Amino acid sequence: MNGPLRRVLIWLGWILGIPALLAAGLIAWGWLDMNGIHTRIPDRYLIPKGYVGQVKIQFSASGTPGLQIENRRRIFPIGSDGTLRTSSNYEDTYRHKGYGWAKDDYFYVDGGRLSELRNCGWCEEEMIWTPMFEYPHQGGPPTENLAGSETFFVGTRSDFCKLDPERVYNVYK
Repeated sequence: MNGPLRRVLIWLGWILGIPALLAAGLIAWGWLDMNGIHTRIPDRYLIPKGYVGQVKIQFSASGTPGLQIENRRRIFPIGSDGTLRTSSNYEDTYRHKGYGWAKDDYFYVDGGRLSELRNCGWCEEEMIWTPMFEYPHQGGPPTENLAGSETFFVGTRSDFCKLDPERVYNVYK
């Protein structure tokens, strides 16, 4: 088959084939997302109003309360010294839902009032810096009942740059 008919069929194949592939991809993504494969329970960090400095959360700390879940979010009530010790295992959320994406949020707390802290990547109003997770295992997949910790800095870009100028040199200028 040569000539114009062949060109029309090729053209129709492209016109119909690309949308069909895109539709199949979207359907597959939706199915995976509905089954919790790409998501996890989001975290909400409650930080005392006015606190500026490093926050450290220690997981699997015996004799301490576990994290509560409210409105499908794990609640992290940070103490006035910037620390939280919890008996909850860091891996709990991930073991049940798989590793994945979630929109965590950070708030200053004053009594019962919440003021959201900006966590916008690299914007000027950023208030949450360098969230890091430390695992007790090196290499290989996480296993059950391992302690871990999470740290991040709360404050303005200027506050953060004073913390460790070597660490923030050109990235935040």
